[in-house]
Amino acid sequence: MDGDKALLRNIFLLAFACLLLVSCNQNPNQPSTIVGTVDSTAIAADTSTQVNLENSYEYAKSLSVHEHLVFDIRAFGGPASKGEYAIIRRAADNKPDTVAHGTRQGIIADAFLADLNSNKEPEIYLIVQSADSLKSEDLIAYEVSTDGSLTRINVPADFRKDRTHDYAGRDSIYVDEKGLIRCYPLDKKNTAWMKVHYKLIKNEIVYLTSEGVKNL
Repeated sequence: MDGDKALLRNIFLLAFACLLLVSCNQNPNQPSTIVGTVDSTAIAADTSTQVNLENSYEYAKSLSVHEHLVFDIRAFGGPASKGEYAIIRRAADNKPDTVAHGTRQGIIADAFLADLNSNKEPEIYLIVQSADSLKSEDLIAYEVSTDGSLTRINVPADFRKDRTHDYAGRDSIYVDEKGLIRCYPLDKKNTAWMKVHYKLIKNEIVYLTSEGVKNL
């Protein structure tokens, strides 16, 4: 009996010594790993490595849908007049996954999120600007599903139906409280503008109205 107690005591002391040795060798400054959460600041942080990586692209921007879902917009494969784009999803596991890829006729001038149809599933809008002197703008759009997948939004020819002989390029595409707006000057002095309104209806950009305005 005494021998068994001595053996158990020795096993306990050995285990305690091993535990103490492991704890002493740990780096007290090393953060602990928390499973099942994501640091939204870290997921889109511009570390020096990421900045260098983004500088290698013709266009790079991150769009945060919420703290667990970020989309990286990348343009590459120039020349500027024609190239490619990719939309890369980073979710809670922070593993990149390319969910859209295509060609572009020009440079990506901007990228932003909106919810034009108010269905709580935001859309990603890529503004593609021509590389010539007109600097005319077109649109590439996707809707983000609740699972993080993307559905291409149809941008029909009606998106450009109002480009008459007065059209001189230099568009500006943006979103306001009335929907999607495309605005461009009607003269070289920028004293008059054409303001065109669109809505997102059943996965399609739909032309509504256009009006000439003097002040934006």
